[in-house]
Amino acid sequence: MLITIEGVSEMLHLTTRGVRDAWYQGRIPAPIRVGRRSIRWRLDELEKFIASQPGAVRPIKEKSDVKV
Repeated sequence: MLITIEGVSEMLHLTTRGVRDAWYQGRIPAPIRVGRRSIRWRLDELEKFIASQPGAVRPIKEKSDVKV
C-alpha cells in the first residue's frame, strides 16, 4: 500500500515539512515517484523503519487511519 506525505506525517508525528526534511537528510525511507509531481511512501517500509527505531514507543497507526 502506498501512502501520502500526510499519512507519513501522522505515522511519524511530524509536520509535512518535517517529513520532507527527514527524507532529504536520509533519516526516513525515500518515497517513490508515482507521477510527474506525485510521491508516495510504501507503508510496509515505514512500518519496518518505525519498528527498527531504538526505544520506539509510538503506536503505529492502523492502516485504516492512514491517508492513501
